This record gives sequence, C-alpha cells and structure tokens, in this order.
Amino acid sequence: MSTGKRQGASPKSSPSKRATLSSLEVLAKLQDENVDLKATQKKSEASKEKWELALNDDSKETATQWVSAKTIWDIVNARMNNTKEQFCSYAIEKMAEKIFSMRCHPGNPNVVLRNSKGKDDHKFILVMQDNFKVEVPKNFPDGVNQVEWLKDHFKGLLQEVGLSEDNANSLVENEMEVFPVTGIRSLTELLDGHYGEKRVWFDSTQEEREAGTKLAALLMWDGSSPAPEPLNASDKSLIVRRDTTVTMKSDFYSRVALYCDNVEQLKGVLTIIKPITFPSYSKFAINDSETDRLKRKIEAAAEILGSN
Repeated sequence: MSTGKRQGASPKSSPSKRATLSSLEVLAKLQDENVDLKATQKKSEASKEKWELALNDDSKETATQWVSAKTIWDIVNARMNNTKEQFCSYAIEKMAEKIFSMRCHPGNPNVVLRNSKGKDDHKFILVMQDNFKVEVPKNFPDGVNQVEWLKDHFKGLLQEVGLSEDNANSLVENEMEVFPVTGIRSLTELLDGHYGEKRVWFDSTQEEREAGTKLAALLMWDGSSPAPEPLNASDKSLIVRRDTTVTMKSDFYSRVALYCDNVEQLKGVLTIIKPITFPSYSKFAINDSETDRLKRKIEAAAEILGSN
C-alpha cells in the first residue's frame, strides 16, 4: 500500500527542524535520563547543515558525467514508462481476445516491428505474469467489516463493466483472496514523519508523536517500577496499521473467461484485475550495421530529448 497523506500532517519537501524530539532522541532519553537533549538537538541540527565537498580534476569530470547522465536518464525513463503503460494497455486488450478463445494463458507473445522493406527491425517479448494488481481503496467506511465491504466493492465494479450479478458474485467469491493484514507503524514514522507519494515529506502530528513516545517507553521498559503510561484507544488507532490485501487464485487465466459472456466483458475485468505485464528482451535495429545502429540510437536519443 502506498503511504499517503495522513489527517493533520503537513507536507514538506524534506524533514524539517523542529523543537520536538526525534525518534533517536526519544530512545536516547529513555535509555539514559541524564543525556543532554539540548546538546543532542544542536548536534543533530548542525549535522543537517550543508557543506561543500572539495573536488579535484578527476572528480569534477565524473561528477559532470553523473549530472549529465542523470538528467538524460530522467527524461528517457519518463518516456519509457509512459509508452510502456500505453502499449501494455493495448496489448492486454489483444491478450484478452486470446484468453477468451483459448480459456488459458496464451503465452508471452513476440512483438516485431518491421521496416519499410518488410524486414525485422526491432523486437521484444511481452511478458504477462500470472500475477495481478488490484487497486484497494485507501479509506473504508467506519465500522464496516473490511473484507466483506471490499468483496461488495469489487462485485459492484465487475457489474459496471458488464458482468451479471451472479457472475460478478461468483468471480469474487471463487477467485479473490481478500484478507486483512495488521502491523505496527515504525517509531520513525510516528515520531518524525514519513514520505508520501512522489517523495513528499509529511511531519508526524502532535498526536502521533505522543503515541510514539508512549510506545517507545513501553518497548524500552525492563519491567521495573514505575511502569510506563499505557496506550489508550486513540494511541492504538494511530500505532496499529490495518490494511487489506487482495490476490487472485493460481491459474486465474484458465477460468476468468468462464465468468464473461463476451470478450468485451473480459477486457473490462482486466481493467479491474490488472495483469502484471511488461516488455522485455528488447533488440534494436537488428538488421543494421553497427555504424547505422549507433547512428539510429543517437537519432532516437535526440528525438526523446528534443521532445521534452
């Protein structure tokens, strides 16, 4: 599950300096009540100050090469990911046609791009794994049984893409494995904060820090008196993480078409239960000479960078 914005948390571009204690400082305090927390905090803040690294001629060259490569890579990687998603969306629809007619996984196809003379130019293999990505809502209504609510949620989605109520119910009950996962949030996340989507930093809230401090005290307690302050219901709700995962039973490809009256319904199902699909083993300009292949690589790179 992705870690998104939590209620009350404020997003920042990077972890901020604040007067409250960090997770390491809290643990240091619990281990040694005589630790100088002000000195610790000053040292921590000083360590965050940026200083400039002295460079010699060789390191300047390699640093320049890295900056150049990273700049180009970001642009190329964005193009690769965007076009991969677009192509795979098309390919899954074509695979759905095969699955509907064959009632099984049709195997990983070759993708061949031919030049104007009809000769093979580029090729790769499209890999469609027997694994699926199923988007689970991040928020659930209060007081519901998450497993049953999720099942009803997916039954509704499947009916929206054309499945009958009976087929939608059967697919969810027979093929989906929905189960809750319970875990504990880390002290760093509770006391400091966490990174959300696109590496945006979210400071922990005051309530999270208080709950995290209590949890740290309980973890460090050696059984002697006095006992640390217990966790209340509000603390537990912040500390305990309850997620629900969805997986599909093995060999789903051989049965999925049985729940569909036509191929369009199957295409719709595969937009909800998404096959993990990606191109691999690519070969570029396979019938060109080394000189021509290199020239075309340079032209391809220029086109990608020029269109950014």
